[in-house]
Amino acid sequence: MKNLQAIFWMVITTILLAIVTGMVRQLGSDLPAPVAAFVRYVASTVFFLPLIFKMFVTHAESQKVKIYFARGICHGLGVIGWFFAMATIPVSEVTVIGYMTPVFVTIAAFFFLGEQLSKKSVLALAVGFTGMFIIVNPSGTGIQTGQLTMVIATVFFAGSYILAKQLSFSNSIIEVLTGLNAIVTLVLAPFAIFFWQTPTIDEIIWLSLVAFFATCGHYTMTLAFKLAPISITQPANYLQLVWATLIGFIFFGELIDIWFVFGSTLIILSTAYILIFAKQLQKTDK
Repeated sequence: MKNLQAIFWMVITTILLAIVTGMVRQLGSDLPAPVAAFVRYVASTVFFLPLIFKMFVTHAESQKVKIYFARGICHGLGVIGWFFAMATIPVSEVTVIGYMTPVFVTIAAFFFLGEQLSKKSVLALAVGFTGMFIIVNPSGTGIQTGQLTMVIATVFFAGSYILAKQLSFSNSIIEVLTGLNAIVTLVLAPFAIFFWQTPTIDEIIWLSLVAFFATCGHYTMTLAFKLAPISITQPANYLQLVWATLIGFIFFGELIDIWFVFGSTLIILSTAYILIFAKQLQKTDK
């Protein structure tokens, strides 16, 4: 049952994070990437202010604090890369490169967390990865600065998610989210100051909405991490590309072609396959 619940919450996560992508696209801000990222995380941190002092001053263990800071640094650098990529290359390319993260996360979980890397989970990842590339249909024009930045960002995000999984073993979801938002805000602050450009009221409102949906997405993702191994939940991550493309079609008039239909079918099949796999594991556990 926990495996199925984890997959459910990961699917909800993909919907919430796809909404975040759509909002950033709608924002179309001229703000420098570090400033936009900083404003977004300041808005999130406000939600958790009452817990920050309690966590980091009154009773936090030194080892846990180190993990919180390591995760915050990884995620902060990943966020800067993501915002920069969103401003310099097409959203579809940002999304497809971002889907290297589930692969990195699953492999890292095998090496650093001792999770089992079954043939079935590898197959599901491979099928979803193939569907992702079919949807984007990338050309061989060589890597651009924005693309390289996004590749590096995926590595940082993978590190962040592995540390989140480690924290989820002995910390509440709210504590994990509080630590993430507080430390990422600190990490982004010097970059934001260096590139500072005062945001407009509209930009602050949009970035606050981004913060709300992103925080909800991180909550459901951390909940999924607490319930099941990463190798079970990561294949469902590919659904985010389907939702993001549908948002582009409905709200921004982006066309859906045969490659999207074919690639989406593979992604949905990979998610369905891992759901069946999760049921088999559940029966085995009994």
